[in-house]
Amino acid sequence: MKVPSSILFGLLLVAPALRADFVGIYDYMSSLGGTYAAQTGNEKWTFHHGDQNGALMGTYAGSGYGNLGAYAQFSLPAGIGLGPGGSAGVNEAPGIFTHTASSGFTSAVFHADSAFVAESILFTSELVGNGNQGNGIDLYLRTVVGGNVVDHGSFTMNNITSAQHAFNFGSSGLTFGVGDEIVVLFNARGSYLYDHGWWDIALQKVPDTTDHGGNTVPETTGTLTLMTLGFLGLVCLRRVRRPAV
Repeated sequence: MKVPSSILFGLLLVAPALRADFVGIYDYMSSLGGTYAAQTGNEKWTFHHGDQNGALMGTYAGSGYGNLGAYAQFSLPAGIGLGPGGSAGVNEAPGIFTHTASSGFTSAVFHADSAFVAESILFTSELVGNGNQGNGIDLYLRTVVGGNVVDHGSFTMNNITSAQHAFNFGSSGLTFGVGDEIVVLFNARGSYLYDHGWWDIALQKVPDTTDHGGNTVPETTGTLTLMTLGFLGLVCLRRVRRPAV
């Protein structure tokens, strides 16, 4: 049965738009499916020499950001760690492989394309294999919200046991809008030798307690979509059962 165009238009109006949300670095790199094109700056995660305003890194062959399972290499030098099965060993927790630069910072930057509120930002990290011969990696968290740059501190990746570190923003959380950024900066702590490890990032979100038209619990995207489809089905059923004139 052909659905009237007016009903389809109503469906588009009622069903909420699908909104991209925060995605961790491991999930993002995995989603690329092993294809790491040169960056344009419009990707959900970008990788830079220096801070969030630094030059974009190229592809893996150009000492860049990709090749999950062997490298998610942010900077020179390439070739010290070889990923799973190589000199860097195998990571305990899912994450992407990172090596510091010989000096200065390298950074990974998440670009928000929808609003969200974070209660905390959680890192999982570990040095791997011969990375434990190095002096560790300093990892810094920076946020850019509404153009305001705030540094939230750092922690040091310094052993081969997987560990977690959280940056907390309190029960009210930190609100990110479209275009805001989460910046993860890496530094070699004076020597880059054997400074490589795995890491991932996740958010703990503040629950939505807004009163949506008297509902204690807000309607979810899935609920609204099912209600809309149910309405559409009833309309179509009435058209089928209408007596012939």
